[in-house]
Amino acid sequence: LAIAKGQSFAPSNIKIVWKDSNDIPYMLFKNVQKAFPNATFMTSGGRSTKAHHPTGLYIQKGKRLSNIHTIANPKTNTELTPFGIFVINKGKAYISTSLNQNDYKEVDYALQSNPVLVWEGKVNKQLPVGKPIMRNGIGIKKDGSVYFACLKMGYRDFAQHFIDQDCISALHLSDQKAESWQKDSKPSYSRYATIIVVE
Repeated sequence: LAIAKGQSFAPSNIKIVWKDSNDIPYMLFKNVQKAFPNATFMTSGGRSTKAHHPTGLYIQKGKRLSNIHTIANPKTNTELTPFGIFVINKGKAYISTSLNQNDYKEVDYALQSNPVLVWEGKVNKQLPVGKPIMRNGIGIKKDGSVYFACLKMGYRDFAQHFIDQDCISALHLSDQKAESWQKDSKPSYSRYATIIVVE
């Protein structure tokens, strides 16, 4: 489901999930729906391995379940940078570019992804134009709310979209299986590692 304009939510209503209390990955939107019957919105999280393990820092309910991902050799790096980390802590949300694990010791939720699309209200200069494909991303608006978008766009147009929506920072989540779900729509059967859910 592509959201034409995207949607904004209060950080206090957002959670990031990967595994349930039995350590079993949710993987499907419908599994998250069962666990969170009041969910109104979901979107696929950041990058992951083929085994559905988050690639990079992942903190759920204050527990670190995956470590920060850094570039071992920038000369052979094919990943777009900088990496960003979406953080929710004490009802507030922000995007950080720090790759120091100590900076995330006491946060409620954290999800690492890349590249950062928007920083301090400006498009990341390192972004290529990129071909228009389905992408999803997350932005922090000036009023502190969290804005989600899932649109078919190139990198730079997608970044500009977040600026047009009053975002001061934004992070690209996925272009592999970028997908969103809204209440009353049918969840897909695509499998994900992390899923961002809004109640």
